[in-house]
Amino acid sequence: MKLAEALIEKKALEDKQYELIERFRQSVKIQEGENSFEDCTALLEELENVHQMANELLKKITKTNQLVKIGDKTLVECLIDRKTLATERDSLQKLYHYMTEKDYRISRAEIKTILTMNPVELNKKINHLAKELRMLDAKIQEKNWTVDLMG
Repeated sequence: MKLAEALIEKKALEDKQYELIERFRQSVKIQEGENSFEDCTALLEELENVHQMANELLKKITKTNQLVKIGDKTLVECLIDRKTLATERDSLQKLYHYMTEKDYRISRAEIKTILTMNPVELNKKINHLAKELRMLDAKIQEKNWTVDLMG
């Protein structure tokens, strides 16, 4: 199994957990005199099995991420770098949008505001971070589809 396939399976198990929780929620409380749609004990057992499968799969994914290299970095380090780049880009985008919001004044008597920083320079930095992020993400995705799951 490729790492990418394992990540898809992990997502499917997470979705299954949410589904089982919702089915349990709908079956555990019923009106007096009614019958439950599903056996809550069986749902709990199935949820426990899904948790165990997810646990084992996550251990294998983590082990693979720790051992596989992209250049001179482990996949874990690359994933951390990707998260950091995305967070930095998102933060700067929020600042850029704040800077470029229209200043609405109804009359000349209202206080006029001016920018203390050029938004063009900030936008260049955002674009540079976005490019770095895309390039790193492409390398990660390529590795995910070429490396076998370890464990």
